[in-house]
Amino acid sequence: MIVFMFQKQRKLPDRLQRVLGKAPANTETASGDNRIFNRRRSFSQCKMVGPTGELFEGIVVDHSKSGLRIRFQNHSRLPRYVRVRAPLLGVNRDAEVVWQDKSDAGLTYY
Repeated sequence: MIVFMFQKQRKLPDRLQRVLGKAPANTETASGDNRIFNRRRSFSQCKMVGPTGELFEGIVVDHSKSGLRIRFQNHSRLPRYVRVRAPLLGVNRDAEVVWQDKSDAGLTYY
């Protein structure tokens, strides 16, 4: 056992080190997602107000310093710009809708 403590350790190939968790993985994911700010999971109610006063409600699925992802129950279609209010997250900001599908929307703060 003592012999192993003083032997020079061989370096594993990079891929094997990542698989075993011995080296940091590449920050870019397989989908090409390379974010500046880390997202934090959340499950908080939010309300959005459009430019003409229409009201939308949803759940914030995750958020970061630069924006958030919102899930809708009724397949709402958001206008391009909204005012987002999520009191439990301390969010009360203007945002731009950068993508939207049937149930989710991605917003960035401006």
